[in-house]
Amino acid sequence: MLPKKGVDVLRQAFADFIGGAPAVKMELVLAGDGPERKRLQDLAESLGIDRACRFLGNIDRSSVRDEMRKCDLFVLPSRKETFGVVLLEAMACGKPVISCLPAGSTLLRENLVESVDADDLDAIEAITRGFLGRSERARRLHAERAVAYARKHLSSEAALNRRIDF
Repeated sequence: MLPKKGVDVLRQAFADFIGGAPAVKMELVLAGDGPERKRLQDLAESLGIDRACRFLGNIDRSSVRDEMRKCDLFVLPSRKETFGVVLLEAMACGKPVISCLPAGSTLLRENLVESVDADDLDAIEAITRGFLGRSERARRLHAERAVAYARKHLSSEAALNRRIDF
């Protein structure tokens, strides 16, 4: 976990979100490790959300896939990201994505729930609230579109076809 990943902003948005909806049972799950972990754990405690946050540390690829399949929403709050492969992985798992990439790829943005500035807590919270308020049918349709998009544009076969065209 590095400062550029914006997890501090995600934590604050999460705290604001669950503070405004105390009856909603939610959990913020974070995978990865690094120099920011201790500070972020302390931040979660100071915000009163430590019991609603789970730090997984570094996990293997199959565990990443398993965790993504269990989540309702994937948020990448990075202030700086070169490509965001993890967004593709979330889309392939049929998950809606909130991307905070300042200069994100058009290819990715075509299928994102929303793309916001990484430091805009209000926007992150509002978009999360809006998505989670959707009907089960709307969520399922979004998941189907995300998976179809990932297969069409981001699969190994699609990448190979793009390489051949050059």
